[in-house]
Amino acid sequence: MKHAFVKYDANGIIIPGVVIVSHKRPSGEGWVEIPMTLCCSTVQVTVVTSKRRAFVKYTKGGRVIPGSLIVRKTKPKSGNWKEVPYDRCCVYNPPLIASPNPIAGEVGQEITVVLSKGNASKPITASETADPDVATVTEGPDGSIVVTLVGVGTTTITLYYGDESIEIEVTVTEEEENEEE
Repeated sequence: MKHAFVKYDANGIIIPGVVIVSHKRPSGEGWVEIPMTLCCSTVQVTVVTSKRRAFVKYTKGGRVIPGSLIVRKTKPKSGNWKEVPYDRCCVYNPPLIASPNPIAGEVGQEITVVLSKGNASKPITASETADPDVATVTEGPDGSIVVTLVGVGTTTITLYYGDESIEIEVTVTEEEENEEE
């Protein structure tokens, strides 16, 4: 899936004309993702209006136009322009959240974990288990993962979405036996 990015200089000011479309975040400092389309985008930006404002142009079909970033006081009257933060201090980047976190359960349990960022769920792009003798990870439905608790102990699972990651603590106990009286 393609993403759209704008670039900010070392002082946190947006660089006019720099809007690129790529499958991954460009290398180097200062790149911030903006909505690729006007419909159904999971990328959220919060704009704090200042004297200088930045705008990106979208096609009639709602897709970003690479290289269309402009800086001016007012929004252009013709075309499909959307405002993006002029100053990087004002870019809201919600945290990555794993649910559930932490995980505690008994040997044999399977627990589905999902990631979210802002209002949107995010597909887990990779995962690592510190101790596969305690918990294993398999791909689940709709970008989730399924954690299978396989042995008693504690471990950490690291989940990745793009270049962001989050750790989940996992504690596994013995399966309780039901005693009949």
